[in-house]
Amino acid sequence: MDIETEQFLWGKACAEMRLSRSNYLELRHSSERSIKVSPRTDKISMVLDLSGGKGSVWMNKLHRNVRNKIRKSQKLGVDIRKGSDCLPVFYDMHVRNMQELGSPAHSYRFFEEAVKSFGDDLLVYAAFVNNSPVGGKIVLYANDTVYFLWVSSPSVFRKYAAVSLLDWAAIEDAIEQGVKQCDFGRSTVGSTHYEFKKKWGAEIKQLYWHVYPEGNDSNRVSNTIQAFSYMWKKLPLFLVKWLGPRIRGGIPQ
Repeated sequence: MDIETEQFLWGKACAEMRLSRSNYLELRHSSERSIKVSPRTDKISMVLDLSGGKGSVWMNKLHRNVRNKIRKSQKLGVDIRKGSDCLPVFYDMHVRNMQELGSPAHSYRFFEEAVKSFGDDLLVYAAFVNNSPVGGKIVLYANDTVYFLWVSSPSVFRKYAAVSLLDWAAIEDAIEQGVKQCDFGRSTVGSTHYEFKKKWGAEIKQLYWHVYPEGNDSNRVSNTIQAFSYMWKKLPLFLVKWLGPRIRGGIPQ
């Protein structure tokens, strides 16, 4: 897209924001843009090169702590299964994990429709110990990339290191399918998720978020989110499952 077109679209978007009486406009890009607003650069995506094959990824990409967690999970008898029949297990793990993070989850129907729509390109995993679920994961294949969309294992199951084994199982499957890279998704620089993904050997890809007016999404929004998250963590699980899908759509990703 040429500079003139970018600036024209930016102006139209700002005008639409004012007409709709929205508080601010946020545009997210994977490359720099010719927009007269300084971008936020605290968001990055992390991509792991799989082209070297399983052995190369295991020895040359993964930090020894990651390898140790995978081995630990295997020794503890964590069993990884995959297929659309794993969706109920994934969803239960996902809702519980999201509550621990202080955020509502999408409805079960949302994930059902995703499975139907994407078919074989979307794969659901579940982790078990003695046939009891301890974690779940969903990935999406597109072109030469496998995208890690969701992974969940509530803190009560942390000792099983199921997330590490789920991630490795998905990477093994992707390599077998000839996929060239794994996109671990977006992270905030310096966050716990950022540090976790770095240990998988993922390469940092800078993201550029433009906000207008500048700074308008700062402390007020952040404080509101923090207060909501604190409240959400205290709710009973049945209410979380009922209320979460009804408000998820109004929360930015």
